[in-house]
Amino acid sequence: MMTMQSILNRCTRTVAPIAIAAMLLGSTTGCAGAKVMDGPRTVVMFTNNALGQADVYVVGTSSFRIGTVMPGRTASLEVPESIMSASTIRIVAQILAQPTAVSSGPLVLNRGDRLNVTLPLSANMLTVLPGG
Repeated sequence: MMTMQSILNRCTRTVAPIAIAAMLLGSTTGCAGAKVMDGPRTVVMFTNNALGQADVYVVGTSSFRIGTVMPGRTASLEVPESIMSASTIRIVAQILAQPTAVSSGPLVLNRGDRLNVTLPLSANMLTVLPGG
């Protein structure tokens, strides 16, 4: 017959290594999705003065949704490094429940650039100015 102490000793010997392995595995995989920023971020400050929410895209050799901006709000949207390889890009805003999207003209973006993009109330164009 096993005593309470022998049951605890057996559980400690089998459970402790499993718990330690789980903690170590969790601590190493927890950083797997983290981005290492080795330089300045490229940021679009998008101001939505339209009446509908705007889905904002960066279009170069491929397109990438960088965020959604609610009406009357300004959001800081980061441009991913993968799109920066294109020679020129466009900022495109698709307004909720509208069949058309508005686009900037072709832009040249460099790593670390900041742009101020504004969608006016009429939602018929985008204004792009260099940011500070």
